[in-house]
Amino acid sequence: SSYDDLVSTNTGVSKFVSNASNINVTGALTVAKFNTLDAATSAVISATISGTIAELSASNATAAVTNNTVTISDGKTTDTVAEATSLLDRKLTSIVNQLDISDTAANIQNASIELLNSVDSILHTDESSVLNLNVAKALAVFDKGNVGAITNNANPDGSARSNYVLTDSAANIIAADNDVVSFAQSITLTDTN
Repeated sequence: SSYDDLVSTNTGVSKFVSNASNINVTGALTVAKFNTLDAATSAVISATISGTIAELSASNATAAVTNNTVTISDGKTTDTVAEATSLLDRKLTSIVNQLDISDTAANIQNASIELLNSVDSILHTDESSVLNLNVAKALAVFDKGNVGAITNNANPDGSARSNYVLTDSAANIIAADNDVVSFAQSITLTDTN
């Protein structure tokens, strides 16, 4: 049934909805419409949920995006670390893989490696700030193709996009891609033995 049919004021509809055990909704729902329907029933609601990154990552979207097909309504994939983390926590991998993070150096360097490896591209908005990264995070930040998938560039572009320092073990620095190491403004070894 359509959303309009399910929230109709016609006689018997609200009782039918409230007593249902499963509801399949035709057409895409916004998070707000899903929440309206969810408040009227204890049924399992199956639907396609469509919204902006901000709407899909909001705290009131958890029920809507869980176990449903989710799409980005406006086609915009730029988001913050917090929004992307929320979507990753909700296991919306197909959405997260399309995301272009645009956030401060502090937020990017504090993001999980899982998130940084999952998004399409990463750009820090305060370019005068220096990113302090380990080798794995530097590769995640600088080895992104920005092509709508989590593919990698042939070579990390390093300081062509940002100022950063590496802080990691000697073994990780030695094993790292040469471009990531050579473009770093400085290197701090975490194991001084």
